[in-house]
Amino acid sequence: RGCTAEGAECVVSADVSAVNNTSQAATTIHAIYSLALKGGTTTVVDQELKASFGGDLTLAGGTISAEQANSKVAINVDGDITINTNFSTNNISELTLNSTGNVKINCAVATCNNININAKGYIWIMSGGNFKDLYAQDYIKLELNTKAQNLYSLGSTELWSGASAQNINAVGNVKVQEASVKKVSGVGGNIYSNGEVYL
Repeated sequence: RGCTAEGAECVVSADVSAVNNTSQAATTIHAIYSLALKGGTTTVVDQELKASFGGDLTLAGGTISAEQANSKVAINVDGDITINTNFSTNNISELTLNSTGNVKINCAVATCNNININAKGYIWIMSGGNFKDLYAQDYIKLELNTKAQNLYSLGSTELWSGASAQNINAVGNVKVQEASVKKVSGVGGNIYSNGEVYL
């Protein structure tokens, strides 16, 4: 759409699909580029990528990379997501993980920054990372120096061993052990629970 006049922004989108019968997995990548035409040259103004996987996704090392710096990437998984150590991102300003199952992440030596997670199961982050908004229809558990902005759980929420969050909203119990819920730049420091709160 667009690209009708010099300097006008236009949008180009494409779907790329692949099926691997051996692994019984299917992948669809949806890419959206906002482009600008100036002086006969096209430049990328913004980029958004969405990858969808049919089946569980395990990342054990490796890098998720985008061509353009500061890209926003969403990964949709029809199943569980497991991210092990040595995982990293490149040219991604914000990564969103959407799972119909559970999400289990170990960022001990990985680069886990600016990640949003939406899970129909639980979210368990075992170590490290700087996360944004975490939504779980089951429990949320953060351990070993994991940081997050906002936690939303229909189950219980637990922070352990140096983990921290700005805000917790839980239907179930909240437990904060050797961890913290604190304000950052004057924002946050709130715990909302329909259950018990243990500090």
